[in-house]
Amino acid sequence: MEKILLKVAGDTAVGKLAGSISKNLDEDKFVEVIAIGASANNQAVKAIATAEGHAGSKGKSLNIKIGFTSTDVRSGAALENRTAILFRIKYND
Repeated sequence: MEKILLKVAGDTAVGKLAGSISKNLDEDKFVEVIAIGASANNQAVKAIATAEGHAGSKGKSLNIKIGFTSTDVRSGAALENRTAILFRIKYND
């Protein structure tokens, strides 16, 4: 199963992210959503909830695992290691 990584920012459009999650799941892809910071995580959670609604309308439900990960973020010319929230999403079997 192919894995897709979606990076979320504080100004990410919830509807577009939810649509991307749903589309990739419908294509039998495993989706990971990564967010750093409160506003990015807020957008990610709203999009995942919206994608759950899309799945429900198709008679499916989402399996969501939440954890922490580290990622490198460019800050000016330097790279900084930051902690992020990682959402792993797939359809329930």
